[in-house]
Amino acid sequence: MNRKKAKQQSIECPYCHSRILTHIRKITSPVNGKEYTEHICKKCDLQFFTPLIFEKVIYQDELIEEYGTFHEGRKHYPPWTKTILSQLSKMNLNFTDKKILEIGAGDGINFKALKERFKIKPRQYLAIELDPRSITACRRNGIKRIMNVLFDNNIDKIINERFDIILATEVLEHQTKPDGFLLAAFRLLKPDGILIISVPNRDRFFIKYKEIPGDIPPHHFLKFNKTFFLRNFRDELFFCRDYSSSDKNFRDSAKVVNRILLENDRFWLLFIPFIFLFRLLDVIEGEGLIVFIRRSEGIR
Repeated sequence: MNRKKAKQQSIECPYCHSRILTHIRKITSPVNGKEYTEHICKKCDLQFFTPLIFEKVIYQDELIEEYGTFHEGRKHYPPWTKTILSQLSKMNLNFTDKKILEIGAGDGINFKALKERFKIKPRQYLAIELDPRSITACRRNGIKRIMNVLFDNNIDKIINERFDIILATEVLEHQTKPDGFLLAAFRLLKPDGILIISVPNRDRFFIKYKEIPGDIPPHHFLKFNKTFFLRNFRDELFFCRDYSSSDKNFRDSAKVVNRILLENDRFWLLFIPFIFLFRLLDVIEGEGLIVFIRRSEGIR
């Protein structure tokens, strides 16, 4: 067996640890100039890049443009926050004494939204955030309890509380050890507590034709779709849907269809009605996914 083949066989899925993988491609990241290899796990359906090496500097130094906005503080609620608020409202929960943990709180926009909609208090909310500039933004949005620690499989040795709701919005795709991350989150939930996750949707229509630099390492290491969550959390998953941000999904999708059919970008407006119809028929999935997973004794 040659060295290259032995090296490929030694790679395992960071979630289920299977070595039954399909190689997809190699890329060179425009962020740091390093080479990464993309794989998909045949067992759990996770798509991921190797090497899985976290680089904190990309957040603090704003190497990805959106972090400048996070550090300043967003003025409007992102689409995943709006979807989460809508689903929580339908559940008719009493938030008076609910304890909430947010992993990777960013600028604190989720706390601001929950405070406005459900009147939660700062004492009910604990945030975890690694980026010092994001912590400053969180405090501006009213979060009082913030921990600057790494959320990993040992976090329950640091946090002695248990929570009714744990939020991880646009966080899971950044992880290099998703198995430990998810197990740690479930251990911090109370019985029947809810883990709320939002991630980019790897099956969104136009991503096949237009890749976003922030959707590859060292920013995003993992890619998810509905199949992953349905396959691995079928008994605990009680909400799973995609979302889109304003008209961007429609516009970009229309431009892709225009480019495929007419080989130009001039007439994309004509395709908007078709994209709207496709969205209604679930032919074109949204940019991201929201999932609600309830803690159970049998969860992995």
